[in-house]
Amino acid sequence: ARFWARVGLGLSFLEVGGVVRSARHLARLQTVLESPELSRVLAQSQRRMGEIANDLGMSEAELVRRLHTLRGRGREQLLGRIREAAEPARSGGRKGPGNPLAWKAAGYRLSDLEAVRQRLLARGDITAVLDTLRAHGVPADRAMVEAVKRYNFDSAGLGFYYDNYAAWNRLARGQAQIRDIQYFVHEMTEVGELQRMQRETGFDFMGKGFEKMTAKRKDMWNADFGRAYGRAHNLALQAEYDFVAREVARLTGNRVRIGRTVAAAIDSTRDEARLHMRVDGVKLVNHSQFPRWQARGREMVELGRGARERLGLPHESPLYVVVDAVRRSRP
Repeated sequence: ARFWARVGLGLSFLEVGGVVRSARHLARLQTVLESPELSRVLAQSQRRMGEIANDLGMSEAELVRRLHTLRGRGREQLLGRIREAAEPARSGGRKGPGNPLAWKAAGYRLSDLEAVRQRLLARGDITAVLDTLRAHGVPADRAMVEAVKRYNFDSAGLGFYYDNYAAWNRLARGQAQIRDIQYFVHEMTEVGELQRMQRETGFDFMGKGFEKMTAKRKDMWNADFGRAYGRAHNLALQAEYDFVAREVARLTGNRVRIGRTVAAAIDSTRDEARLHMRVDGVKLVNHSQFPRWQARGREMVELGRGARERLGLPHESPLYVVVDAVRRSRP
């Protein structure tokens, strides 16, 4: 990890053609890159600090300044965004707790999470989830619901994330919000694509027998899974934001119509699509039209009486507020 920290520092010099930017920036950069956690992220992703900063929509200098000055929860949140930018979040599964802060905030002890995961896997809730999905027009069958549950909460390449756990529980209890249907649309698309690749290549994306593999074989499996996951995850992001755009139109009586690029660009709850959904072959955040798509979030839109009552919003609201309200409404 320290080797990659030094490489990152060297590449940062090269990015400016060998011209020293400033003594303060370089001192901060060297201090920041000495962080074991950040070094580990850079080593695993083999990406430069400047590339990650660009994905987060800021300069390298700004990212380094924030890492140098932030403390406590603010720093942890920024490190979480850096990890997400370096590698798409792989949510749910046998890899251990994902985003420990979210679990702690929800009142869970990390030492209890494996028992929580096992209870979830043993729970007979497939029919309940399927009934919720069918009631809201999601074209899923029992086999797909079972496959999504196994993939999210019992596959070798994935961690166990609170957000997915909470969404699954709301689906199982008949208390789903639009964001929970959005979650399932994403996972259904991802699993479907991974199953297609498995039929074509024979690659077992669930990682059966992973724990018994040699270290070398595990590394090979992780590399293969990362490639398969990246392709499937991109398609899943496209599908979920297509769904969000359709729900915005439906719940506003077609007064507000947007595409998936705008829906993803103005999502105030997560950076995942901005960082990992590809449009015209490039990441959404790097697309030449991204500033225009993101700026639309501040546009004021008018809502009819029915939409106002359903979403709990005034006559006029910023577009991003409307989209957030739609995601948190009941289907």
